[in-house]
Amino acid sequence: MERLLNLGCGSAFHPDWINIDFHNHGGSVLAYDLRLGIPLPDATVDVVYHSHVLEHFTREGGVTFLTECFRVLRPGGLLRIAVPDLENIARAYIAALEEAKADAPGAEERHQWMIIELIDQLTRDRSGGAMADFWRRDPLPEEEFLLSRLGMELANLRRSCSNASPKNTQKVRALPLPPDVTFLQGGELHRWMYDEPSLRRLLEQTGFTAIARQAHDCSLYPNLLRYGLDAGPDGTIRKPDSLFMEALKPQPAASVEPLPRIALLTTTEAGGAGSAALRQHTSLLDAGVPSHMYVAEQRIAFRNLHVLPAPGQRITSGQAGIARLSGLEQAGQRRSTAVAAYSRRPQGLEFFSTRDHCAVLSSLPLQKDFDIISLHWVVDFFDVAANLDTLKGRPVVWTLHDMRPFTGGCHYTNGCQGFIEHCGSCPQLGSQDAQDLSFQTWRAQMAAYRELDLHIVAPSAWLAGEAQKSSLFKRFPARITPYAQPLDIFRPLGRAAIRASLGFGPEEFVLLFAAQALDNERKGGAYLLEALRRLSCLSLAAHTRLLLLGYNPPASFLQTGLRTEMAGHINAPEQMAALYNVADAVLVPSLEDNSPNVICEALGCGTPVVAFAAGGIPEMLHHQETGWLAPVRDVAGLLAGTEWAASVKNDAKIRLRCRAFALETWSPPARAQDYVNLFRELMNV
Repeated sequence: MERLLNLGCGSAFHPDWINIDFHNHGGSVLAYDLRLGIPLPDATVDVVYHSHVLEHFTREGGVTFLTECFRVLRPGGLLRIAVPDLENIARAYIAALEEAKADAPGAEERHQWMIIELIDQLTRDRSGGAMADFWRRDPLPEEEFLLSRLGMELANLRRSCSNASPKNTQKVRALPLPPDVTFLQGGELHRWMYDEPSLRRLLEQTGFTAIARQAHDCSLYPNLLRYGLDAGPDGTIRKPDSLFMEALKPQPAASVEPLPRIALLTTTEAGGAGSAALRQHTSLLDAGVPSHMYVAEQRIAFRNLHVLPAPGQRITSGQAGIARLSGLEQAGQRRSTAVAAYSRRPQGLEFFSTRDHCAVLSSLPLQKDFDIISLHWVVDFFDVAANLDTLKGRPVVWTLHDMRPFTGGCHYTNGCQGFIEHCGSCPQLGSQDAQDLSFQTWRAQMAAYRELDLHIVAPSAWLAGEAQKSSLFKRFPARITPYAQPLDIFRPLGRAAIRASLGFGPEEFVLLFAAQALDNERKGGAYLLEALRRLSCLSLAAHTRLLLLGYNPPASFLQTGLRTEMAGHINAPEQMAALYNVADAVLVPSLEDNSPNVICEALGCGTPVVAFAAGGIPEMLHHQETGWLAPVRDVAGLLAGTEWAASVKNDAKIRLRCRAFALETWSPPARAQDYVNLFRELMNV
């Protein structure tokens, strides 16, 4: 069966097509911001069509958009584009200009119109612009000429203008009015224009071949006419000012053994778990695996990374370019309300998760083309029980980042063993009710998991072991695959130069502590604080500096008696790598943890780590070789580790061992191959 995709369809759509537009125009149209890409799997459609869409992207954005079109097309698939024809418009302007100079009848109005057609949509600062002003004139001058320029669109445009309130057209304003920012960020303006040679070059640049100009009623796809996208029922052209171009995605030179298509789901690509998921996605793409990553909140533009469309929701754009599903905040609010009902919940705990979610996989066109669903950290985004119909019948690989998938809501159990049998009377809720929220969540997950072909991947043997002990996951196979890390970024740099540029002297002993929330009890801040206070009483304190990374540090961290610097929250990996290189040791006093990215990143930079031997951390450090392992909650042991780190701060062998271990353990190609092997095994490839 042919798969036909119509992008930026507006009101010109057909139910036989997959129709995607910035706004929902009917039940057959999926609303999606195409500036974020095309939210479909690789190589899944036979025809991609878009009319008068490309010109709304910048020249650079047009390259990205056409690259996305190329990606979703199957080899041999057809791209058909209609754009305003810059050459046609320019020639019509010149002709009108010459007629106006010769005072030909009606030439003045035709000349006025051609100036508007050439310039208005590139420059207007309000909806409709000068075009709307022209169309409101009654009687409409040179109607036959406008009909030749606009075709079937003219009646619709006249109707929309007559229904709109006239704008203020006074020529003199007392004060300059600021531009309508909302309008300028919308899709009405043209950002670039094309003629045949420039569009041909763009198509060649993005990988297309067999590029050819077409008429409105002629196409390499023989059934195009019957859908009425470029022509009316009588064959009349819809937009006479259009340039129509078609091109093909080339067939591969030789047959290549196909790899399974992967849909990777995680709430966001930011944060510890999100970064780990993005790194796995990146390593899979680099290995040639057609991975597609779907999130509820997107902070960066990246290959095959999209917000998952959801019916009845819109994609909102917030500060710093963040795009998110509008329902994400509501899901979080419902979760918070449910947990807040437990008034005896202890302080200092991480948030407790429920089954609230904002998206379902069934809303994604062509979701059945994915061979494997790869779940990561999906809190507030995706609930397995609500997606059974789309998950059943194919393998589901769940990469664990904490304990949440096999508990009734907590992300780390803090020593509670309820998850081994069943949850209820949850200490993290302060509950004594056996049928509480944790039990209800556990019961729904137990029923859902029974329906799935589920495969567990854990970055540490510790987390895999905990999963295998749980009543929810003990029946499923589990394997250990460490995270992939971008060791080309997290690597040894010019330490001396970086330290000098940031004002750190060569004799100073620099300790770094990084946590998203420095007051998070599980991150061990209280024990670290006591260790730092004891350190301040030693002679070592005179040349020790503490570097804190994270949100809202408690005042107590600034009152340890040590010289302390605040770096705040840092998103850029390159900046983090520089700070790891500044540090002589990184402190990780977590009381429970899986496989902290901060340890991987620090060792990749050649910087040893002082940590509690909690969770999966002992698998990441060799005591007194790449770091120091202290018993959990042992303040004296943590202090001894800092003293050891000071004693080896100039030992190049320590740094070399850190780097070598990182390369051996977290190399992206090796870790990607682990997943490729798993995917092939699951698909019997």
